[in-house]
Amino acid sequence: MTVAATSTLQEHLSTASSYRYRADVDGLRAIAIVPVVAFHAGLPGVDGGFVGVDVFFVISGFLISGMLLDELRRTDRIDLPRFYARRARRLFPALALVCLVTLALGAMLLLPFGEQQELAQSSIATSFFASNVFFWMKSGYFDAPAEQRPLLNMWTLSVEEQFYWVWPLLLFAVWQGTRLATRASRLRTASIATVCVLIFAMSLASCIWLTSHAPLTAFYMMPVRGWEFALGALVALAPHTEDSSANVTIRSILGVAGVAMIVASIMTFSRATPFPGIAAALPAVGTALVIYSGSSSSSVAPRLLALPPLVMIGQLSYSWYLWHWPLIAIARAYAFGTHDVMRDTLLAVVALLLAWITYRFVENPIRRASRGLFSTTRGALAGGAALLLAIAGVALGLGLHAKSITPASGRYGELLAAIEDWKDMTPECKSDYSMTRFPDVLSPVEKCSVGERRSAPRVMLWGDSFAHQYVPLLDYLGKKDGFKVVQRVLYGCAPLLDIVQLDPSGALRQDCVKFNPLVKAELSALRGMGVDSIVLAANWTVNFPPPGSPGLKPQQAVANLEAGLQRTLDELYRNGFKVLLIAPSPRFPIPVPQCLARKPADDCGISRTILEEDREHIMRVMRTAHEQSPTVRIFDPLPALCNPHTCPAVIDNVIGYRDRSHIAARVLPALEASMEAEVNWLLAPEDLSAATTTRPTPPQGTAKRP
Repeated sequence: MTVAATSTLQEHLSTASSYRYRADVDGLRAIAIVPVVAFHAGLPGVDGGFVGVDVFFVISGFLISGMLLDELRRTDRIDLPRFYARRARRLFPALALVCLVTLALGAMLLLPFGEQQELAQSSIATSFFASNVFFWMKSGYFDAPAEQRPLLNMWTLSVEEQFYWVWPLLLFAVWQGTRLATRASRLRTASIATVCVLIFAMSLASCIWLTSHAPLTAFYMMPVRGWEFALGALVALAPHTEDSSANVTIRSILGVAGVAMIVASIMTFSRATPFPGIAAALPAVGTALVIYSGSSSSSVAPRLLALPPLVMIGQLSYSWYLWHWPLIAIARAYAFGTHDVMRDTLLAVVALLLAWITYRFVENPIRRASRGLFSTTRGALAGGAALLLAIAGVALGLGLHAKSITPASGRYGELLAAIEDWKDMTPECKSDYSMTRFPDVLSPVEKCSVGERRSAPRVMLWGDSFAHQYVPLLDYLGKKDGFKVVQRVLYGCAPLLDIVQLDPSGALRQDCVKFNPLVKAELSALRGMGVDSIVLAANWTVNFPPPGSPGLKPQQAVANLEAGLQRTLDELYRNGFKVLLIAPSPRFPIPVPQCLARKPADDCGISRTILEEDREHIMRVMRTAHEQSPTVRIFDPLPALCNPHTCPAVIDNVIGYRDRSHIAARVLPALEASMEAEVNWLLAPEDLSAATTTRPTPPQGTAKRP
C-alpha cells in the first residue's frame, strides 16, 4: 500500500540527507487511513473514505521524489540496489506475515471451490506486485464479490511498487540527459519538474477520459494514477521560502484549505461518484497543499497534524491497512456477503491491535537491524525475494489443494459438481464469441447448431448465459422431434436492440454493441434458411441504463427494458418470426452451492411470493408484449422449479442451481414437458402472410430509446 513509502522513510531522509523528519506527514497519513478503514467497515458519514488511497499516493510521490532528488544532488547518481533494499525491509516482512495468515484463515474458513482458488491466485499476483492487474481483470472495486476478496486491498501495493520500478529510472535518465547541456543543479531540477508537469497533465487527462470509458482501467492502472505521484513530486520540487510572517500566513491558509478539501471529499463522495477522474483531484490537490504548508512548522495545519495521537496512528497505518481488509473480507465471505457494521468495526479494531504488534515486533526490528540477513543491501534483497516466494509457494499449495477436489470427492465434490453442471453443446461457436475481441461476423450456422443437425434450421435461440442454460434441453427436444436450433448467444448480452448495456464496472459493453446488430442483420438470411421461430432468454433482472447513468432509478431500467424488447419484437415480427419469451428463473440471495456448504437445504430456498414480487415488473413487460401479438408467447420455468410456497435449492434430491440463478443441467428434464408444449406451438404451421408488417402501436407511456 502507498502508506509504506511514507512510513519512516522520513527517518531515512533525516539521517542520509538534508531532509528533516516531518511529524505532520505521519499525521496526514492518519487522516487518510482512518476514513479508509471506516469506509470498509461500513461506518456512516465516510462514504468517500476510499479517497484516503489518493492521499497516500500523493504523499508517496512527495517523499520518494524528495529522497531521490536529494541523492541526485549529492552524489549525481541513484543507488538502485540500496533503494530497493530499503523498500524490501520496509514492505515485505509485514506483507508476507499478513498474506500467510490470510492464506491460513482462508484454508480454514473459505470454501475450497471458488473462494480458496481465487485467494490463492490473488496471493500469487500480490507476490509479483501485479494484484492491481489481477483485480482489474476480475470486476469492479465496489461490487459485492469484490467485497469478499481478502487481498483486494493489495492492489494499491502493486501500484506503489510499479511506481518504484519506473520513477527512479525516469528521474535518473532526465538528470543525466540534461547533464550534457548543463551542470547547474538548478537547471537539471527544472528539467525534472518539466517532466513531472507533463506526466501530471497526460496522466490526469487519461484518468478523466478512462473514468468515463473504462472505469476499471482508470481505477487500477498505475500509469493512470501516475498524476497523483507526479503531483507529490512537484511539491517536493517546489522552492522553499523563508518563514516570514506573510509566508507563514499563506501556508497556514493553504494547509487549512487542503485539509478541508480532503474532509469534503470524504464526506461528500460515495460509491456513485465517478472515480477517480476529476473527482480525485479534490483530495489529491488538498494533500499537496497540506504537504506544502508543512514546509513551515509554524503553519496551523502541520502543528495540528503533528499531535502525538495522529502521529502514532500514522506510523501504524501501513500494517493497519494490510490487516483490516483481509479480516473484514473473510468474515463477509463466510457470512455470504452480509455486512455487519458492529462485526466489521470490531475486526477493524482487532486489525489495529495486530498492526501495533506487527509494527513493534516485525517492521521496526527488521528495518533497524544492524546484523542479520536484512542488515545489508544484498541480504535485504535476497530476504525480500525469499518472503515473496514464500507467499507464492503457500498460495500455490492452497490452490492445488482446492483444485484437487473433484465431483467424486465427498460433499464438497457434490457441490463442485453442481457448479460445473452445464453443457457447452457448441464449443466452436462459443469460442468465436470472445468477451474482449468480438468478431465482425457471426460464426457459421452449422458451428452454432444443436438438435437434429441433418434437418434445416427451424429455431434460433438468442440471448445471454441464461439462454445458453437451455441449450441441452433444446438439443434433446430437437433430436426427439426432428428440428435444428441455431444458437446466437453471448454471455452478458440480452437480446435488446438499440439498448446500451454496461459491464459491472459501468463501462460500455462493446461486444454487445456489435453482437445484437449482427444478429439483427442475419435475420433475413436465417428466414431464408427456414428459421421461423425465435426463443429469447436473458438475465432480464439487470439494469439497462444509458451510458453515464450510475444512479439509474428502477423505473428507468424497466422502461429501457421495455423499449429494447419492443424494438426486438418489432424486428422479429417484420421478418415473420414467432417468438417465445422465457421468463426469469429463480434468483437466490446466496449462490446455492455456497449456501448448501454452510446451511441445511431448507434454509437455502427462497419464498415464491418474494420471488414473484421481485420479477413482477419484468413479467408485466412480457405480458404486455404477449397481449399485443398472437405470435408472442411466454414460457415460465417457475411452476416446474417451485412449489406453491417455496423455490427450493434442491429439486428431487438434485442441487438445482450452479450459482444464484443459473439452472443446473441435471434439473432441465423437469422442464421438458412444459417446454415441449411451447416448442410444439413454435413449430406448428401458421400463415403470417396476412398479418400487418408492423406490430400494434405500443400504449402511451412506453419508454423511448435512451
